[in-house]
Amino acid sequence: MKKILIVIFIISMILLSGCLFMDEELNAAVKTGNTKNCDKLTNQDGSVDQDRIDNCYSKIAVNQEDTGICDQIENKDYSGPCYGDIAVATEDEKLCAKAGHEADDCYGKIAIAKNDENICKQIESDGYTKSNCFEKIAIEKVDQFICKQLEFEDDQDKCLSNYAIAVGDTWVCKKLKTEKEKNACLMGVAQTEEDANICDEITDKTGNYYHRCVAEVAEKTGDHSVCEKLEEPQAKTIPDEIDECYYMVGYYQNKASACSAVKDEGKRTKCLLRVAEQNADTDICDERLTKSEDKDECYMKIAFSQDHKRYCNEISDATVKAECLERFN
Repeated sequence: MKKILIVIFIISMILLSGCLFMDEELNAAVKTGNTKNCDKLTNQDGSVDQDRIDNCYSKIAVNQEDTGICDQIENKDYSGPCYGDIAVATEDEKLCAKAGHEADDCYGKIAIAKNDENICKQIESDGYTKSNCFEKIAIEKVDQFICKQLEFEDDQDKCLSNYAIAVGDTWVCKKLKTEKEKNACLMGVAQTEEDANICDEITDKTGNYYHRCVAEVAEKTGDHSVCEKLEEPQAKTIPDEIDECYYMVGYYQNKASACSAVKDEGKRTKCLLRVAEQNADTDICDERLTKSEDKDECYMKIAFSQDHKRYCNEISDATVKAECLERFN
């Protein structure tokens, strides 16, 4: 069995080296910019390698932005992308019609580059490419009504929601069909604008959208006072969610004051240790942590992160101190 595996490995390496050589040969032909050199490409047995020849023609055509070379390609898998790449490079949407299965992508890229929603209309499929095309241009032009040019209402609403979030327009959010869509949109706008007051426009203050909205704005702004909104009676937030809000701000924004607001002792300690280590802040070890073992861990983390043994000397437990000092010996 072992011998068989070795033989397979050797054969694989030989084939791989052959492929690498052939790729180098193709790239060398492309660098000349002369398609006659493409015509010389062959398989290892000396037969004509039409696939590599077409690939070579395509690369030269795109480099030179010459559709005449694309015309000479036999395989549509190469001729289509050839026309498409030149179309995008020259922003000539008329060429997209020759791009085969890449035509829609071609129209979409040129429409966005030229900021022209009329080109989006030439995209045949009603999927992501068309929706994304109208959406990007609506945002760029700050014109919500461009979304209305999409055929299906669901696509229009998705476009409008993403538009509202991008430009920070709560009025557009409120025009969406369902409460779920409106609330999700308002949550997105609140994050874009970094304004927790927008969260107050969410209709259901007891639901997940409101709680997430407040927590994510708090984390993004690094302002843990925003979390206080979750402590208001009408929010009906469970203690774990309130703790999580403070924790996320403290842990990811390196705010010791936010960590200290976490009620769960284990989570609060983890948060403070992280901030102490990140900021090399020994005051956290001294003043915010109460248990001696947590203080010792705090000093050790700072010693290791700062690569300096002087912090080890602050550790009270002899065994832990020795472990810390050992690191620097």
